[in-house]
Amino acid sequence: MTDTIESVLDSKYGDLELVIVENGSDDGSLEYLRKKYGRTQRVKLVVLDHNQGMVGGWMAGVKKAKGEKLLFLTNDVVLDSDCIDWMLKLAGKDSRWLVQPK
Repeated sequence: MTDTIESVLDSKYGDLELVIVENGSDDGSLEYLRKKYGRTQRVKLVVLDHNQGMVGGWMAGVKKAKGEKLLFLTNDVVLDSDCIDWMLKLAGKDSRWLVQPK
């Protein structure tokens, strides 16, 4: 999880908001996230009281996000520093594009 978060925060694309959804786990993730990222301005933490599944978690994040473009990641994805820039260039201005890292 930390590698995923740090890869987003270290991105060359600086104008971003990172919405992390804590999807009702009981493994200490919430406490860790609050301690490590609770005061980071670019990070918004969404806390769910029970697991709502992957899509339910994503939709909770969508409701809190303020950005125009969204990138959905799971906790095992690590982005290269130029990945977000590359995906935005690939999508261009066409709002119908869906681009996702592998």
